[in-house]
Amino acid sequence: SNSSSSCSFCVCVCVSMGRQLSLKLVCADLEKAHGSPDVYVEMGLKGSARPLKSTLCKKTKKPNWPSYDKNKITLIVDDDDEVELKVRSHKTFGTDPIVGVCILKVSEIPQGATAGNEMNMRKSLLLNYEHAGSITVLVGLAGGSFQPQAQTPQAQTPQVQTP
Repeated sequence: SNSSSSCSFCVCVCVSMGRQLSLKLVCADLEKAHGSPDVYVEMGLKGSARPLKSTLCKKTKKPNWPSYDKNKITLIVDDDDEVELKVRSHKTFGTDPIVGVCILKVSEIPQGATAGNEMNMRKSLLLNYEHAGSITVLVGLAGGSFQPQAQTPQAQTPQVQTP
C-alpha cells in the first residue's frame, strides 16, 4: 500500500491565472430613453445572480457617475469572461425597466489598460438588439497575461492516495 506514488504518464497543465479587473462608471448617453429617467447601472459578470448596483443619477439622459466606491467594481476574471452592464430606469413601483445593456468582453480590453494606467472605453448600449445609446467606463487589468504557462515536471506529478 503506497501512500503516494508518481504516475507513469506526463500531464500537460495549462494555467489560466485570474486577473483583477477594475471597472468604474464614468458617463452614459441614453439616446432612446423616454423623458428624463432616474437611472442606475447593475454591474457584474454576465449571468451573475447578484450584480452590484451603482448610485442613482436623477432626471437625466446623460448621467455622470461620481467617483464613489458604489460606482466601481473589482472582479477576478479570465480572458473569456464578459462583464454585463445593465442601465435601468428606477420606478417607485414594479420592476425597473432596462434602458440599455452593454457586454464588455475582457478580451477586448486594450493591453495598455493596466492597474495604475486605467483607460476609458466607450461601448454601445443595446435594447432589443437595437442601438440605445452609449456608456463610458474606466477599466484596468492587474496581474499577468493570459498566456498558458508550463509547469515543471516535479510540480505536475499527481499525488495518488490509496486507502
